[in-house]
Amino acid sequence: MKVAKDHLWAGRFSLGEKIGAGGFGQIYEAEDTRQHIKVALKIEPNDVKNSPLEIESKMYGVFTNNNYVPKMYFYGSDSDKNLLAIDLLDKSLEKHLADCKRKMSLKTVLMLIDQMITCVQYIHSCDFIHRDIKPENFMTGCGEFSKRIYIIDFGLCKRYRNQYNHQHIPYTEGNSLTGTPRYASINALAGGKQSRRDDMESLGYVWIYLLKGELPWMDEKSEDVNVKFAKVLKKKQSTKIEDLCKGLPIEFTRYFEMIKSLQFHQEPEYDQYRQMFRTLFDSEGFERDYIYDWSNVESEQAEAKQNGTAGYRRTKRARKVVQVEELLAMKSNAKVEEDKTPTEDSKGGFILGRGHREKVEAQKQAAAQSAEESAPKQKIVRKRTMTRGVSSPMMAPTPGIDTKAKMTMEMNYFKPPPPPPPKIASRI
Repeated sequence: MKVAKDHLWAGRFSLGEKIGAGGFGQIYEAEDTRQHIKVALKIEPNDVKNSPLEIESKMYGVFTNNNYVPKMYFYGSDSDKNLLAIDLLDKSLEKHLADCKRKMSLKTVLMLIDQMITCVQYIHSCDFIHRDIKPENFMTGCGEFSKRIYIIDFGLCKRYRNQYNHQHIPYTEGNSLTGTPRYASINALAGGKQSRRDDMESLGYVWIYLLKGELPWMDEKSEDVNVKFAKVLKKKQSTKIEDLCKGLPIEFTRYFEMIKSLQFHQEPEYDQYRQMFRTLFDSEGFERDYIYDWSNVESEQAEAKQNGTAGYRRTKRARKVVQVEELLAMKSNAKVEEDKTPTEDSKGGFILGRGHREKVEAQKQAAAQSAEESAPKQKIVRKRTMTRGVSSPMMAPTPGIDTKAKMTMEMNYFKPPPPPPPKIASRI
């Protein structure tokens, strides 16, 4: 789908960079020239059947005046395109997970859990179920709202009860899967009608994924979609809750047990779930400062960007050091090779290089010194002269010098020399 970036869409939206894409179309960062704010502008062809943007716009019309769903600013068409403008958000939890090297800390996930439960509870309070709970559909806000979690993508939302009398939909089987297999509930994969309990089960899978970076059924693949769904379902059914939550606090196991005990029509105990994880948070001694794992990563990235020039200079200097060291090593190797190279003497013969000659000469000197040391030494007998107060000729008193002081000096003199100081490599 071609999108003209120099076009003022709907007479008010100026496109910036592309920030995403999906089955419906493309998403751009844009500026609303009327309200002078940044928005996310979704664009799709207007000839699609059951327009996802039209369905989503209706959902935004239902989810109003809250802190959990982005605000909608515009829905309409321009030329052959449908447009939907909403709050510009930052990153999804999936992208934040990538920034955190595919694992998040318990503290971060517990702070997310509190808000994610509230987001889903709000959707349910409006008589809808989401049916596509996954990390990609939870995003952080921008600027002053960067600590806040938003829930997005309402194209698969469905009413689970009548908006007037709150009569719940009936349970049926044999339904096709709506949602993402990785996070879908066992009931949804088996073809059961979805209700609030299915959204809550999917939430639990998302939390395990954020903590561990994986789920047991992620490797189940097949080119046939139905075969893949069947494999994922079989793996989920055979995975015990204790194994799924292995290595995590017992509260996660208890959560799944409570969710799986819910009846189709039953309302989840949102407050109880939140309180359970809040108690865990406090028992771990965490501070509710909303400093997520990725907050430090983003700070480091911003600092690196700010210090980019200095970093370049340091890198450049490091390259120079390496180049000098390589040059010295090359010269040293060249000298060794030169010393090994035979040279022609004045008589037409060949002799080895200077390095070899020096080596031979050193060997000769060492042999001579060894022979001299091994020769028997003549014993020298000195006549001992006894002097009053002195036991040895070398200890004879010297005018003006105290004998005890002199003894101390001579004893110190014969002490072995201290070891040489360690060599410190010079920096180039």
